[in-house]
Amino acid sequence: MKRLMLPLLVVLAIPAAASAAISGTGGGTTISGGQATLISTGTAPYSFINFNDLSGQSLSSLGTLAANVASADYAGGAPRFSVDLSNGKSVFVYLGTAPGFTSGGTGDTGNLLAGSDLRVDSTQLGGPFYGTWADAEAAAGSATIIGIGFAVDGSWATTTGSQTVVLNSVTINDTTYHFAAQSKDDCKNGGWQTFGYKNQGECVSALAAGK
Repeated sequence: MKRLMLPLLVVLAIPAAASAAISGTGGGTTISGGQATLISTGTAPYSFINFNDLSGQSLSSLGTLAANVASADYAGGAPRFSVDLSNGKSVFVYLGTAPGFTSGGTGDTGNLLAGSDLRVDSTQLGGPFYGTWADAEAAAGSATIIGIGFAVDGSWATTTGSQTVVLNSVTINDTTYHFAAQSKDDCKNGGWQTFGYKNQGECVSALAAGK
């Protein structure tokens, strides 16, 4: 599988009022209508969403990674989670159906760190390409988490040369992060822009209408 090293940086700063754990998006990512759309094409080769969850904590503090997938193209080691560490290395956790992860369904993935279907790639740490979360924990040593990302970059592996993944939500440990305002506070301080609304008033109105 080919994997681009995606930047762990804030391309679109997201206010703390909107969601403290979403630190940024980049590439071809868009958020609108309560969903995050990530694409990989010739002009936008990658998309990502970064989270600052568990920063400074050990790899063993992360027990759950899951996503609710509205639709997805699976190819080339994407979509995937990337757990980025203080030693400059990353652990990748693939979505899709084992062993190749080039196909998969929609809906709730369930906890991708549980089970033994060998979807965890810890080769940057000297671990196995197809391994378990326990393998990654053992290989990480004293390295700590600096961020968690969700990435798409597999258009090169598709017959159409494009890849689109649409998410309803992402779950990290006991917290589920949605891509729509959950309270009026989420609409403030520029949060309305993050969620794809034209202005703060439209964000508040949509929230009141349950949209």
